[in-house]
Amino acid sequence: MFRKTCWKKHGSISTKCFTTTARLETGVTSDNIFSLENKTRCLKHLNQVKPVRWLPKHINPDTLRKSSVLVPFCTVKGEPSVILTLRSKKLANHSGEVSFPGGLMDDTDRDHIHTALRETEEELGLSPDNVDIWGQLIMVPGKDYKILVAPVIGVCGEIDVNQLRHNEDEVEEVFTRTIKSLSDPANQLTIKYPKGFSLPEYLGGPHRIWGLTAIVLHQTLSLIAPGIYSNSFKIPVPIEKSLWKIISNYHY
Repeated sequence: MFRKTCWKKHGSISTKCFTTTARLETGVTSDNIFSLENKTRCLKHLNQVKPVRWLPKHINPDTLRKSSVLVPFCTVKGEPSVILTLRSKKLANHSGEVSFPGGLMDDTDRDHIHTALRETEEELGLSPDNVDIWGQLIMVPGKDYKILVAPVIGVCGEIDVNQLRHNEDEVEEVFTRTIKSLSDPANQLTIKYPKGFSLPEYLGGPHRIWGLTAIVLHQTLSLIAPGIYSNSFKIPVPIEKSLWKIISNYHY
């Protein structure tokens, strides 16, 4: 699955690999989505993915808590998919919501990638050795402007969620969605909220995907699967604090 012909020591990329990725700019398929060529293409475009919202100028980002989530792509019986979790109802924050594995950065964490991998292992029992990191998107402020979230993209190879030993104190359920199903217009919704803005949601699986998880999923799929994923939704930037309050009230 992961050919290493163009991935050099310490993560540097050979010029040969750039020439082989040109054909992937508009034509990623289920056969090459997790190839080294597509990984290289994604690394070139990571910084072009716009964050969903910006910090107000009066807020110093150094004063905010930092956290990371892993967007864990995989294959399920050979089908390109993504792993999602249903947060435990025991949790004080965002209980019962669909999310990616992740959490707050510890003082001992080397960087945001380390945080995402550590939290994923704690929640799902998935070893960092089994995750191929593709990069990190620009950090996104949480809805209350008290936290910065770093989405980290990783590919985990073939996965059987029934073999994952998840932490029941944090995770109620682990499930996967195929990229094909998420790309089906019948499973895509654009929810219009008061004050004239909208956000993406995804149906067609065991649980509805909405909020920041849906936005990060939309951004990531648009990046890694331009030949497979299509969604006409356009993210309103920035999403102000008052709008996040409306979103939360809408779903409860």
